[in-house]
Amino acid sequence: MILSKKLTVNSTMRSEVIDISERLQSIVSGAKISEGIMVVSVKHSSCSLALANKTRTYEVLTVLKRIFDDEAMTFPNREVDMMRAVVMNYLSCPLSIPITEGQLDLGQWQSAFLIEFVGPRAREVTVKIISED
Repeated sequence: MILSKKLTVNSTMRSEVIDISERLQSIVSGAKISEGIMVVSVKHSSCSLALANKTRTYEVLTVLKRIFDDEAMTFPNREVDMMRAVVMNYLSCPLSIPITEGQLDLGQWQSAFLIEFVGPRAREVTVKIISED
C-alpha cells in the first residue's frame, strides 16, 4: 500500500525551526500503519527538512543563521533570498523515516523539522508511506 498526504506548515518568523514530528506521527496513527517507511519532502527551494536533536533547535538555527549571514551576502540587487535558496538546495533532501510498531522509529532525542529561512510563509510538505498494511 502507498499512502499520500499533504501537510501545510505555517512559519511565523523569517527564520524558524518547526517540529513536525507529531503531525507525521498522526498520519501514521490515523492510517493504522504498523510497519513501513515514510518519505517526507518539501516543494520549496528556500526551506528544508532535517532530523535533529529536539532539544537543540536553537543551536541548529544559530549555526544556519551564520551560514545565511545577510550582511555577508552583498549582491548588486540584494538577492539574499536567492542565496538562501541556493544554500538550502545543498542542505535539502527528502527524509526517510522507518515506521515500527505503529511509531516513527526515531531516536530518543530526534525529531523531524522544517527549517524556514524566508518566512513567514505557508509550506507544502508531501508525505508518502510505503507499507504492507
